[in-house]
Amino acid sequence: MSQHDMDIANQAAADLRADLNNALQALASTSSGTSAPTTPYANQLWYDTSKNVLYLRNEANSSDIPLGYIDQASSDFEIYNTTSIISGNASTGITLHGNLSVASSASLTSGTSPLGQLISPANFKTAVDTLVATTGIGNSQTWQDVSSSRAVSTVYQNTTGKPIQVNVDTNADVVLQVSSDNSTYISVGTTLNGVSAIIPNNHYYKVNGSGTVGYWAELR
Repeated sequence: MSQHDMDIANQAAADLRADLNNALQALASTSSGTSAPTTPYANQLWYDTSKNVLYLRNEANSSDIPLGYIDQASSDFEIYNTTSIISGNASTGITLHGNLSVASSASLTSGTSPLGQLISPANFKTAVDTLVATTGIGNSQTWQDVSSSRAVSTVYQNTTGKPIQVNVDTNADVVLQVSSDNSTYISVGTTLNGVSAIIPNNHYYKVNGSGTVGYWAELR
């Protein structure tokens, strides 16, 4: 390891040669040392042998930017998880796409971040389990007889926070209709004896027809 101020002074030939060799050795060893070079330069590379970290001096020559960790035991170059993934450059504009940090299970569950991150199998499994438990149909739901509180040609809304399944048995031809806005309805099933369909959360549903409800059950 070697460091040098990179300033070759006016001196005798032998001293000049020694000074020049020291400067070249510093360049060859990436100005390595247990601390930063005493005389740093903007955009200078140097290697911290006490931390095994490769640094780049910033353009303002005011601080060091860590570029990566050198694992001397395994001979691997390792980058930090805060490393950003970008496109473009200073002249055309830089777009941030994400970083190399591991996304938390909470972040994966919410799914709101537009930026990319690494996904660990454990956090992915936790996020999926959470979503299935909170939004998956059939999970923590039971079939309930709601016949006494349901009627043909009446609008109902699924406000359970999860999809539900509706199963209706009637004594005449009926049509089960579903709407996302309680305005535009689409028919999702029709039958003489009964009809069944999955109703998404916050959607509206109704059974239209001339029959009466014989049995109305909901998985909710």
